[in-house]
Amino acid sequence: MTDLKLRDLLQPPDGANRYWFQQRGRTFERALKQTFSRENMEPRASMRPSGEEIDGSFAMGDRFFLLEAKWHANPIPASALYAFKGKVDGKLVGTIGTFFSMSDYSTEAVGALLSGKELNLILFGQKDLLLIEDGKITMCEAMRVKLRYAADYGQPFFALETHLAEQARLGQEASIPKLQQEWIILVESVDDVRTIEQLLMRFETSS
Repeated sequence: MTDLKLRDLLQPPDGANRYWFQQRGRTFERALKQTFSRENMEPRASMRPSGEEIDGSFAMGDRFFLLEAKWHANPIPASALYAFKGKVDGKLVGTIGTFFSMSDYSTEAVGALLSGKELNLILFGQKDLLLIEDGKITMCEAMRVKLRYAADYGQPFFALETHLAEQARLGQEASIPKLQQEWIILVESVDDVRTIEQLLMRFETSS
C-alpha cells in the first residue's frame, strides 16, 4: 500500500470544490490509520455507539484511546473539542481522547478545556502530524511525550517541535567534552612539587 502523504494535500488545487475537501478529510483519516498500523497500535475505524459518531480508536499496550480527526478550512473551535470531550466522558473511566487536527485550533479552544474539572483530551496540530510523517518522531513516542506533559502540567497541548528542540539541545550538551578542572596547590619546597607531580602522574595513569 502506497503511503498517503499529508504534505501533498496542504495546498488545494485551483478550482477545488467541496468534494475535493471532503476527500482530503477522508484521506487524512486513512493516513492516520496507516501510521497506527505501521506502529502496531491496533487502529479501529469509525464507530457509531448509541447514535453518536466516533472517528476510531487505537491502542498503546493495554491502554485504548478514542480519536477524532479533522481537516477544516478554519481552526478547530472550542465547541468541537467540547463535543468530542462529551463522547469521551461517556466511556470507561480513565479513557483518553486524542484530537488530530490538520487545521490546528482557535486561540480560545485549548484554554477552554482547562476550565473543566477533568482533563481527558490530548491534542495534535498540523506541525505535530507533519513531524511524524517526516519521520522526526514516531506516533508512539509522540503520544508518550504529550501524555507525560499533560500529566505533569495539566495541559492538553504540547508542541512536538519544542520537545525535539529540547532533545537536540541536550544531545549537543552531552557531546561537548567537559573541561578539565584546574587545581592551584601551594607548596613550601621543590621537593613538595616533585612529590605532588608523582601523585598526579599516578592519577592520570589510573584514569
